Amino acid sequence: TYDTYKEKNNSNKYIFLGTDWRITDKTSLMAKAGYQKNSYNDILAEEQNSTFSFELQSKWQMTVKTALALGATYGIEQSNSTTALSKRVLSSRISYEQKFTNRFRTLIKFLYEYSNYNEFDDSKLFNHRYYFSPRLQYAFRKWLTGELFYTHDILRSTETPSNYSSNTINLNLRFSF
Repeated sequence: TYDTYKEKNNSNKYIFLGTDWRITDKTSLMAKAGYQKNSYNDILAEEQNSTFSFELQSKWQMTVKTALALGATYGIEQSNSTTALSKRVLSSRISYEQKFTNRFRTLIKFLYEYSNYNEFDDSKLFNHRYYFSPRLQYAFRKWLTGELFYTHDILRSTETPSNYSSNTINLNLRFSF
């Protein structure tokens, strides 16, 4: 529930049909498509917030130690802008995983996201986001994993003050119980 922006209070309804298919021992596919409808307190916004939506995922286990995954989604999401009711988002993902040993592996992730905002004043707001992250992981024990990763994140928007480019280096130590 939004305290400041009451018109953003909403309910979401989804109807999907899909399949999860293991094509071969090395290849899998998940696909679902359907209809999404968001109902807002502002009754006039209802017609603008229903759409066909989908999600696709595929994974190819090239070798015992190498995998490639692809994905795409489209649907309505909650807006992160105070000037917009919602946003329609089309995203695509690619990830590559390489295991060098049972303890050491690397992951590379790439994301592209296009967002089209439903502005209150009918102005146009579009975002293009590019995200790239290579990761190195090492399992010291079953319960202790270390990870070093770099993230490069770029957002290009028609709303110029929202544009950014960030570079982040992280070192994580993760405990599991």
